[in-house]
Parts: sequence; C-alpha cells; structure tokens
Amino acid sequence: MVAISMSKVSLAKILVALVAISGLLWFLELDLIYIAAQELDPLLICCVFALMLVGLAIQTEKWHNLLTHCAPDSQRIEALYSLLVGFGFGLFTPGRVGELGRGLVLRGDRSTIALFTLIDRVVSMGMTLLAGSAASVWIWSEDGWFVFGAICGSLVLYAIVVLIAVRVRTPIEKLTQFQSVLVRVPVRTWLHLCLWSLLFNIVFFGQFYLLVGGIYGWSQQVALAIPALFAIKSILPVSFLDIGVREGAAVWIYSQLGYDPLPAFNASLLIFAFNVALPGGIGWILWSRRDTERGLGYERRKGLI
Repeated sequence: MVAISMSKVSLAKILVALVAISGLLWFLELDLIYIAAQELDPLLICCVFALMLVGLAIQTEKWHNLLTHCAPDSQRIEALYSLLVGFGFGLFTPGRVGELGRGLVLRGDRSTIALFTLIDRVVSMGMTLLAGSAASVWIWSEDGWFVFGAICGSLVLYAIVVLIAVRVRTPIEKLTQFQSVLVRVPVRTWLHLCLWSLLFNIVFFGQFYLLVGGIYGWSQQVALAIPALFAIKSILPVSFLDIGVREGAAVWIYSQLGYDPLPAFNASLLIFAFNVALPGGIGWILWSRRDTERGLGYERRKGLI
C-alpha cells in the first residue's frame, strides 16, 4: 500500500514538472530562450562550474564532520562517495528523498546514517530559508514580511509533519536510539554544520549571481533576489526534482523586479545541470559500477566466470 502511494506521488510530481516546464517554455518562447542563452559569458559559465566543485568540497567537509559521530572510521573520500551516490538516488526519487540512501555505501548503522543525512539536508534548507526570508524583507519592504511569514510558517509546518511521521512510523526503541546518538553530537559540531551550510548557500547563490549579474548588472537588488527565489523553491516541493518550480520562481521574481525573465530561466537550468544533474549522474555511475563489481565478484567466487 505504501509503495503504491509513493508511486502515485512520484507520478503526480513528474506530471507537475512536465506541465510547469512546458508552460514556461510556451510562455517564454523556445526561440527567445535559445537567443538569451547565447548571451551567457563562457568565462562566467566556467567560473560557475568551478564554484560547483567548491560547493561539492564544502558539502563533503560538512557531511564528513557530521558523519564522524555515527561512523567514526569514515574518511573524507568515503563521505564524498556517499554524497555523490545520494545525489544519484535523489535524481530518481520525489523530493530527492533518495539522498537518505547515502548510508548504503558506508559502514555503520544505515538507519542512523539516514537520520544524519536528514539533519544535514534540513540544516542546509534552514539556512536557505533564513537567507531568503531576510532578502525578501530587504527587497519588498512591507510585502517582504508576508513572504517572511509564509516561509517561517512553512518551515514550522514541515517540522511538525516530519516529527509526526517519525513518531508514527518509527518504534519507540529506535527513537530512543536516535536521541542517544544525537545527544553525543557536541554543540561545536552543530555550529560547524550551520556555518558550513551557510557557506554552501553563499557559494550556491554566487553561482546564480554570476550568470544573471553579467546580463542584469551587478546590483544589490539582483543579488538579493537569488536567496528569495531559492527559498520559495524550497517551500514548494511539488514537482519532480523541483523542475519547473525553480525556473518558475526565477521567472516570477525577476519579472516582478522589472527584469527580462529569460536570463533568469536559463540561469536556473544551468544551476540545476551543474549542482543536481551532473553530481547525481556521477553518483549513479559510481553506484552502478559498484553493483556490477559486486555481481562479478560473486560470480568469480562461485566459479561462474
């Protein structure tokens, strides 16, 4: 029954993504999107790619810092490996929930590692929401407070839903185990996790700013719109991999500010390609090779090859 429900949710999100991206392509016109894409500076695109590598290094350090409290013997290369594999699983699951599978390639209790993965993602999203709400207030003044309230309200609602889901689906003994693990994580690690998450968000926003700033101009308004649009995207996980929502938020916000929405649309697609699709593709390849190698090893042991 749960599997059927998840399939329905996945199908619904895929349909939403197709409708959203198709609507944007129709609204913006494909020919104009292509012309606007030609205006992107190749040098800035290379800088965005370089920042993707920086962001990946930050996420690896952040994840390794947290991971050492549930898998003490883990190395940074293992943290990177599990991070990429998680991205790969996230490509094929609604809301990128597949990232909770990072523990499949690590030693240790997988359910505990999944919990730490959830914490990692929630803290990162929290930093995005805080930055986005502050930027919204700065840009839109009184109207920004409405956006701020909506973001905070959504965050509280998500927290309540997660807590209810955990308590309903998780045995009391397991909850007690999770709590005992979390208690062992020192305050210093939580502080580092927040700081690394904030730094990653800054790099992430910087990527988008490089892509649109070269066309719109390097203004404060252009920069502050970026965390606002990603905060809106974070509270609307209604489509598969956020496809269409991310681009729609970019188009809406920059249109509201009086800018041509086409560069923002193209920038959001590139951000998706560099930060989600590319690492996820690498992670999926790594997982597939690992699965193949394990299969070959089994066959060799059995004398089949």
